[in-house]
Amino acid sequence: MLVRSEDWKQILTELHLNPNSPAFSHLEMRQTFVEEVLLVPEPERQVELLEKWHIPFDQFLDFAISHEMGHALCHESDEIKAERYAELLRKGSSSECATHQQQFWGRSFFSHFDKSRVLGNQGLPVPAQFASPEPVLAVLVYNYSEATPELLDRAEKETQRIFERMEIHIGWTNCPIHPVSSEKSACYEEAAPGQVRLRILKQPLNDSFRDSIFGFAVAPEFASVYFDAAARLTRISNEEFDLATMMGCLIAHEVGHLLLGENRHSASGIMKAKWELRQVQQAMMGSLGFLPEEKTPLHASVRERESKAEAVRSKP
Repeated sequence: MLVRSEDWKQILTELHLNPNSPAFSHLEMRQTFVEEVLLVPEPERQVELLEKWHIPFDQFLDFAISHEMGHALCHESDEIKAERYAELLRKGSSSECATHQQQFWGRSFFSHFDKSRVLGNQGLPVPAQFASPEPVLAVLVYNYSEATPELLDRAEKETQRIFERMEIHIGWTNCPIHPVSSEKSACYEEAAPGQVRLRILKQPLNDSFRDSIFGFAVAPEFASVYFDAAARLTRISNEEFDLATMMGCLIAHEVGHLLLGENRHSASGIMKAKWELRQVQQAMMGSLGFLPEEKTPLHASVRERESKAEAVRSKP
């Protein structure tokens, strides 16, 4: 089944699959889903996939389909065995494969998030393209501020860049403030386990939440960032600073609180409590981020959220 690229990331994020996998299979339903970018060129999305997987794009479709055939023809959920069979298909040969009748919910292009850890625990050699898939954090965004969609998109990309340095992917869903149709949407349902809901507010609220300079976080899923605070930081000196970059850094800071702890601050880096000119300059240079020692707890927190989401999905 071919899926539009514009819908692909949201669908895979809601399924807690890697949005940068351009195909996945549902073995029990005998269905394979493929992102249309493999057939219809879309330069920006192609660049994302090339940067992620380092496979020449003229080979991507063959690689993806043969890999998924390795899963489907053998009814095989094991990534390594499926890829071995796919290699034979690419060479024009075939081989008998063992059929494992096991319950299977969904398998992504290169691997389901926790699969690489299972393979590693079994002592199997894991090829580079399958090793340590990034944990994915699902974030729903509600914009109540004057930030334009274009500015918010750039801010999200900056936040993504910061988390990518920690090898964490963010799956964004931008939610209209008011429902636009009668269709069901995660935007207007009760927050799912593991999910983060981010609000972009114009200024501090006069309510019971504990406000900070940048915004606030309420565990386990709510984070808020002040648009005006970002604008003020861009005017901290006579230099001209980019508002979208600043917004992206503030979003990373507040989401960081949900993952590391509501009161967690560091002496330096993006989790510093009070930012001064130095932090703003680092943000503009692209060097403001989480500290190396924060990577392990960040990963543990996102993995825990993924596990909670998977537990809910697995309930009959």
